[in-house]
Amino acid sequence: VHRPRAVSHYIGVAGRNLGGWQHTNTLTKFRNFIAMTRSGGTVNDSTLEIIDVSDPRQPVRASVFRAPYTVKQVTSRDSFLYLSTDEAGVLIIDARNPAMPVLRSRVLQTSDGIAVSDSFLYATAAGFFYVIKIANPDSPRVVGSTIHNFGSSFQMLRSPDYVYSSAGIFDVSDPAHPLALYDFPSSISGVWARDDFVVIAEGWQGLWTLRNKLVTVRDRESTSGVPGLLALHQNYPNPFNPSTTISFDLSMPGFIELVVYNLLGQKVRTLANGNHMPGHHKESWDGKDDGGRMVTSGVYFYKIMFNGKTQIRRMLLIK
Repeated sequence: VHRPRAVSHYIGVAGRNLGGWQHTNTLTKFRNFIAMTRSGGTVNDSTLEIIDVSDPRQPVRASVFRAPYTVKQVTSRDSFLYLSTDEAGVLIIDARNPAMPVLRSRVLQTSDGIAVSDSFLYATAAGFFYVIKIANPDSPRVVGSTIHNFGSSFQMLRSPDYVYSSAGIFDVSDPAHPLALYDFPSSISGVWARDDFVVIAEGWQGLWTLRNKLVTVRDRESTSGVPGLLALHQNYPNPFNPSTTISFDLSMPGFIELVVYNLLGQKVRTLANGNHMPGHHKESWDGKDDGGRMVTSGVYFYKIMFNGKTQIRRMLLIK
């Protein structure tokens, strides 16, 4: 096994002591540049340095951007940089001209971890998880949010329908209704994911490889359904507490069964079980199981079966 060999060493402005306790540098790459940050914990003086690494043997400073905030993470998409800070939420910086980065906008009041994919930014802050539309960098807009109790998250990444953070897993297949699905142990320091596999770094325990099978159904109609025969709608309100209404449409008479399940696939409550006439129908769920006991907060699925067809949607109970 060959040892790695250093081809260059760059200290730069972002590597110099800013006074007092220091955050570890955070890095992100865009085009042929590296964006590197460092924060001084006592003076809240953060530095973003953009470095040209076209020639890895001779990295060259392109620019320096200073802000009076504590930066926790930096990530990038195209030529825009996104910085999570304690005091100013997420900063969106236009680095299309790396020599002159420009602050375009801010969103949220504070932020821990962030991830970006396509036209969405994902952020955790003060017990909330946010989905933010960033198609227009001058006016980012929160389009969805959910409460979570996963603790702080300082590393996040997006993988198909999920956001994996060092605190837990969030389902973002519906940007308007993100769901907090699973919390990792508090000692998690890093996370990486690909498809359904998740690799986490846990304190002294090293690396764990997990397979994400928390959710095996999607919020879409079964491909075996006949258009116009059955339509199951999203419950309202969602999230809800203590009750919600589930509606569906039938285009012909027949026997239907409407059932609520938990994340483990266990039946919780049968809401309807009998013959129904064509038309629009509504059923209410009060958050209780078939035994009349209140269930815990979390993600639940409701499934309707009609004339050999099945449709499934999900909902979130919050207490």
